[in-house]
Amino acid sequence: MELALGVTFLAAGTLKVLDPAGFALSLATLRFLPELLVGAAAILIPWVEIVSGVALIAARRYRDAATVLVLGLLAVFTGVLLVGLLRGSPERCGCFGGGISFLNRPDVGLVRNGLLIAAATVLAARRRKATSRSGPASTA
Repeated sequence: MELALGVTFLAAGTLKVLDPAGFALSLATLRFLPELLVGAAAILIPWVEIVSGVALIAARRYRDAATVLVLGLLAVFTGVLLVGLLRGSPERCGCFGGGISFLNRPDVGLVRNGLLIAAATVLAARRRKATSRSGPASTA
């Protein structure tokens, strides 16, 4: 599951990095951020997604933190999509850059995010069980 989540975030971030202006336009049309923050968010969000994806795939040491970060990102992204749909915002969310139009539909994004949240929650719960069984590292 780490691989699926990691690849998803790595792909989404990379596609946005390749077209920062397109992603900024998507953010602006969602009308969720003040105009002043759209440019900064369009640059920062994709890199956070890329780092999260790489940590889930390759950095065993940081997987717990990356899983929590991914859950937080997904919660925010899902909220933005939901608010955008309720406001009647555009047909494209920019979730996967400016390309693949099916993946950029807000309704598809909500379903996808729900599945990703479920996967990340299962991962977090498994890790919590594994660490709670092992007990404290030392008694001193």
